[in-house]
Amino acid sequence: MDNNLFASVGFSTYSLFFALFILIMYFNKKRFKNIENSLFLTLLLLVIYIILLEFGYVYYLYHDTNLKAALFLCRMWLDGIIVWMSFFTYYILVLRTRSIKDINRKKSIRRKLAYIFLGVTLLSLIAANILPIKLYDYTNHIYSFSGDATNIGFMTAAITIGTIIYAFVFRKDLLNSNQRKPVMFAIIVIITITAIQLINDKYDLNYQNFEFVLLLMTLYFTIESQDNKLLAEHEKSKEEAEKANREQTEFLTSMSHEIRTPMSVIMGYSDAIIREKNLTKDIVNSDTENIHTAAVNLLELINNILDLSRMESGKEQVIEKEYDTQNLLVEINDLVLSKIDKENIRYSIVVDQNLPKKLQGDYTKASRVLSNTIINVLHYVKKGGLTFKVGLTKRDNSFLLLATVESENSEIDEEEYNLYYSNESREVNKVNNVFLGMTVAKMYAEMLHGRVIMTNKDRYNISYYIEIEQNVVDPNPVGDISSLFIESDENTKINLEGKNVLVVDDNMLNLKLIKRLLVDYNINVEMAKSGLECIDKVKEANYDAIFLDHMMPGMDGIETLNELRNIKSGLPPIIALTANSYSGVKDTYINAGFTDYLAKPINKNELNRLLINIFKS
Repeated sequence: MDNNLFASVGFSTYSLFFALFILIMYFNKKRFKNIENSLFLTLLLLVIYIILLEFGYVYYLYHDTNLKAALFLCRMWLDGIIVWMSFFTYYILVLRTRSIKDINRKKSIRRKLAYIFLGVTLLSLIAANILPIKLYDYTNHIYSFSGDATNIGFMTAAITIGTIIYAFVFRKDLLNSNQRKPVMFAIIVIITITAIQLINDKYDLNYQNFEFVLLLMTLYFTIESQDNKLLAEHEKSKEEAEKANREQTEFLTSMSHEIRTPMSVIMGYSDAIIREKNLTKDIVNSDTENIHTAAVNLLELINNILDLSRMESGKEQVIEKEYDTQNLLVEINDLVLSKIDKENIRYSIVVDQNLPKKLQGDYTKASRVLSNTIINVLHYVKKGGLTFKVGLTKRDNSFLLLATVESENSEIDEEEYNLYYSNESREVNKVNNVFLGMTVAKMYAEMLHGRVIMTNKDRYNISYYIEIEQNVVDPNPVGDISSLFIESDENTKINLEGKNVLVVDDNMLNLKLIKRLLVDYNINVEMAKSGLECIDKVKEANYDAIFLDHMMPGMDGIETLNELRNIKSGLPPIIALTANSYSGVKDTYINAGFTDYLAKPINKNELNRLLINIFKS
């Protein structure tokens, strides 16, 4: 082999060896499947293809047997060079988009870049195949070619080198300091080779394969190093696990504090009542009111924690059913009225009279979204007004239940506002029940294809806008239902004298409490502590209703119900008692054969509603 021939294919031979070496290593490593990795493999295979083309056209030029074939392979080689450099430039710019967190935005940018480079590459290929190619006098020169067509290759190379310098030299966030050194070395080598050839006026394209492989090898051991990626992924997973553990610990610490606060009130006032020697009615009323307030706050906190836990575990589902619009609003209104300081706060609910009578959707989640938002605003209204407005609008093939919660003379502490409502990041160890409830409301709204947004621009006069997607079942308007929102007299109860009720629960305190609540209705109450005792009592006596606890040792509530069906026909209404209050639980008990269900701790309004449905319907 003469010196000119070796000069033509010598670098390419070494390049092919290293390219195959990288390819073997590539397929023997665990790889991450992403667009950058796919582009790198494409570049590696493409450079091997280009080297083989170079061997072909050099062979024909050396033997001078078929100049047409040589010319064809030269153009194929030049086309490969242009495509490779375009792909490499696109690859570098794709690497630059890795830091974009928004997945859709990242995909959009990469798609636009792909279209741009596809267009540029096609134009370059057309020009390279139209312009002439000049073969060297291969008796005295390196077996290569030149001509106007090769200028397209030089222009593409200039763009590629400029992109490399921009990405790896001026943008220091793409590589760490250790990875930057070999990349800088490769760039210096490429520039040096090009400069030497330009100075000697002998620049040709035979050295580009070597430069390509040098770049790929450098990237393989830096950016595309699968070992580095695995280590980085391991470190990232470790950091995320440590962060999650810290946040969980901080959250539990914060929630422990939130739970202990109402618990200390309940235990403190209870202990004071027990130990008070000169107990008066005023003391009892005052202390029990404080106990009740603390208990309600504690229940809300527990419900919020359970809701978040179910959503984060992926167990929470949207359960749609038909419901009365006015029932939803009355329930929310009753809850709000029970929490309002009526002496200092003016509360009003405004309902669009064209609101449909019946809707279909997740009743429980819709109720939680609306009530939690109102409670959030109520927390910051010390003395002023609170208005809750409800309406409906059409969106595509569904409807949006629209609501606003507006306040007057409300104000959030500046530190709390900045912590919870201004910044995207928040300190987990400072989360309180109010913010937790608002988080639940927003997450539920998103599950219902809606949203909850704060509309005020500062920390004064807090207001929220709410959207919840629902379907209309009965389009007839509810009309004027303002009379339903007037607070009823708590002492007004239906008289159920002569009614016999059996209460079944394995916890004696629960039995005593339920009996205490039912006695207020003049009901005759009997108690049973197990499913077996319940069955024995039902065999011996007739009852007008049975309150049956679900979770009991031995025979649970559902098993007891099934056994009662087997031994006696014409059973009275049987109400499930349960501490479960998640979405869809009522349907679960109804499907099991219960007449209705009552959540523990028992709400007096819910109990009153249930008794009216059973005995006065």
